[in-house]
Amino acid sequence: MNRVVCMLAVLGLMSPLAMAQNQTSPEQLQKMYENTLELLRNAQDRKNELAVENQKLQKKLADAEVLQQQQAVRSDALEGRLYALQQFEARWRQFLEGNPRVGELWGWYVATPVQRDLGTDILGDGRWPFGLD
Repeated sequence: MNRVVCMLAVLGLMSPLAMAQNQTSPEQLQKMYENTLELLRNAQDRKNELAVENQKLQKKLADAEVLQQQQAVRSDALEGRLYALQQFEARWRQFLEGNPRVGELWGWYVATPVQRDLGTDILGDGRWPFGLD
């Protein structure tokens, strides 16, 4: 306890001495004031720059959100079309399984290159491509 009291007493005596040594001239105070003003101006300029940049980024974000919403709508539409095509393909395969002759012709049509001779009578009824009543 005595040590604490002694330390406080020593610090109390030293602070007026330290203040007397740290007195600054008016020129130094003016320079410190000008430096502080310059720092404040720089900080305000940077704050303004950041505000402008923030506005630009918010506009980009809004544009990206609009684009994301448009893509979501397009994705939903494509999912609907995909489902319809999957249902159509399932019904088509079921139809081909129930009609083996048409299934064979379809298999030929799909497997044959595009350069095939369309004049060939693949149905065998002499009315290609208008046969198969």
